[in-house]
Amino acid sequence: MRTPPFFLRMSVAAAAAATLLLSACGGGSSSDDDPSTGPPPARPIAGAEGRWAGRASTGYDVLLTILDTGETWGVYTRGPVIHGAFHGSSSSSGGQLRGSAAVVDYERAGQVHSSLYGGSYVPQRQLEAGFVFDVFSGTYVPGYERTAPVAALAGSYVGSVGGWPAPLALTIHADGGLMSTEPTPACLVRGSVGVRPGGRGVYDLRASFTGDGCPLPHGTAVAGIALLDGTRLTITSVAPSAVDFFVFQGGR
Repeated sequence: MRTPPFFLRMSVAAAAAATLLLSACGGGSSSDDDPSTGPPPARPIAGAEGRWAGRASTGYDVLLTILDTGETWGVYTRGPVIHGAFHGSSSSSGGQLRGSAAVVDYERAGQVHSSLYGGSYVPQRQLEAGFVFDVFSGTYVPGYERTAPVAALAGSYVGSVGGWPAPLALTIHADGGLMSTEPTPACLVRGSVGVRPGGRGVYDLRASFTGDGCPLPHGTAVAGIALLDGTRLTITSVAPSAVDFFVFQGGR
């Protein structure tokens, strides 16, 4: 019998108590000389903020991002296959972490559940989060602090989409414009990527889907974040309904 993803093993009480933080994402940029260009200046990192990479005790590779606002995004994979993702809100202080999230499980036809979690962290070093039966152990990714302009994302990416059997090709232009390309002629994805007001190596993302051959229903719009690790692009986003997730991971 297949073991369900660790994020989904929650009691009914915990699921009922969970709440979501759905924040509208918007691009923005600033610099010391000209507030209309370049990334914003660096600022201190607080609490458990940052990008964390590690593994769950059930064997999933996990990429967790906690923004300066507490908004939290995550994706868990095995190899090139995206098995699920989550979006929610974390609070952290004095080495203790807690939060709640909506979790999509692509192994169960994209079912979405609520989850509570808690754990501990050493700022910019280590983080552990417990999900009742399982524990995610992660280390801090210094690339979170390397703020870069949107032009750094420019290029074409081909990769996999959570819950979708076909590959997807995306192109990001130097000005942050995003568009799907072949091999998905029955689906048009349009969007934009922008530097977050809080800066760091995380980008705000918006996208919409047009066509009957898309990973999400025609007309769906999502908001989320984009991350670049070397040549690998990871997108984690969700519609306002908190039901339709768009999760992409691919290389250029």
